[in-house]
Amino acid sequence: GIGASAHEMLPIMESLSLHYRVYAPDLLGFGLSDTPDIGYTPALFVALCQDFLRDIVQRPATLLAHGLSCNYAQAVAARSPELCTSLVLLSPPTSSNQSPRYPLLDRMISRSTLFGTFVYALLTPRIIMRQIVRPLFNEKVTSGEDSNYAFAAAHQPGAQYAALAFITGKLNLAVRVDIPSQPGLLLWQGEPRIHSLTQHAVNLPHIQAIFLNDPHYRIHESASQKVVAAILRWQETLQKEAPVTVGIQKSVAENASGRTSYPLPDATPLESKNASVEPVENPQPSDVKMRVDTPPN
Repeated sequence: GIGASAHEMLPIMESLSLHYRVYAPDLLGFGLSDTPDIGYTPALFVALCQDFLRDIVQRPATLLAHGLSCNYAQAVAARSPELCTSLVLLSPPTSSNQSPRYPLLDRMISRSTLFGTFVYALLTPRIIMRQIVRPLFNEKVTSGEDSNYAFAAAHQPGAQYAALAFITGKLNLAVRVDIPSQPGLLLWQGEPRIHSLTQHAVNLPHIQAIFLNDPHYRIHESASQKVVAAILRWQETLQKEAPVTVGIQKSVAENASGRTSYPLPDATPLESKNASVEPVENPQPSDVKMRVDTPPN
């Protein structure tokens, strides 16, 4: 989306880096990555992630993704299983409709680069960006360092190309969530409207689904401690039960609407070092921060 970058992952990166070596690349066209004027497609991002894992990480890894990137992570896991040991999907899409959201806007932008630049200019003044991102972020992001970072990322030269592809739906990728055979953890901010495909996913024996009681879409920011605690407990369970895959919790409760909810285990304070996760050597300093100069308004 507009102003999106790896910076939003800092709240969970800093905690996870105590237990794992963490990589957080900016996808091409977003954040501080290169922003070439090319045709941005899901296939491009899936190939980019595969190359990054193969050439930079150079070992099988747990893939963690949020939103639409969850579909890219699933595609990577299905097509290159040797690169992925497990999946953590935060607020994965719950709609099976992957067609472009605004076909008329897409056609107009495709026909006129000038029109696309004009649309992007209308969406990226600071006051407008705050209104656009406010429903997605927790309250603190609408001001301060995080807001400045999003504004700066949105105003990198060429940032409009990938963002407009996202807005018009060109980056949508439909995948069958039951294809990857690796264990998966699905974390939603609340009980989503589940269509038949997602319902099938949460019933798979190697998938665990957790619904957090949090109103924000970016749960990795608004509920970072709960997210990290759930990931560490899930990984610990995988290690104990290996090679048996973890299944979804069987103790469920039905709410007033008749839907089934899956309770979140009691959160363990991150300060306690009780999580029996084998640490790895981390070459990064613990206080690593992403920095960017904020361009003038």
